[in-house]
Amino acid sequence: MVKKGKETKLINDNSFRVKYGTIDCVDMKSIYIDINSWIIPKNSIEKQNELNSIGFDLKKKIYNTINTKYFKNYFIVDFDVALSGLKEGKKSFMNLNVVVYPKTLMKFNSEIVKKEIAHISDNIISELKSKNFEFYGKK
Repeated sequence: MVKKGKETKLINDNSFRVKYGTIDCVDMKSIYIDINSWIIPKNSIEKQNELNSIGFDLKKKIYNTINTKYFKNYFIVDFDVALSGLKEGKKSFMNLNVVVYPKTLMKFNSEIVKKEIAHISDNIISELKSKNFEFYGKK
């Protein structure tokens, strides 16, 4: 059986780890973006309300960012932070998965895919940085 999936690191800095991939690079019907970080609230927050707001704001940002020339206008966003461990001064793991769907058959390693996924990722990160958290690439 031939391995069809591929994954590539996009960003690995002091605040975020970003990679993207597909489960089938031969017949690529979807591309996932995986963004990880360790977060610390900057001050006391209303946990559930703040996190729900972030999830909604991220969906709006992606909707306004996605290039409909190359991608369908629908996507999946899974924003995950463990509420139980979210405290001032303590790092908690944040994971964000976004799945986008190409309009036509594209090559995974093409410059267009890399450029468009980087554009979406950069906008997601700028939206996250505008929130009430500090971000760290490592615990």
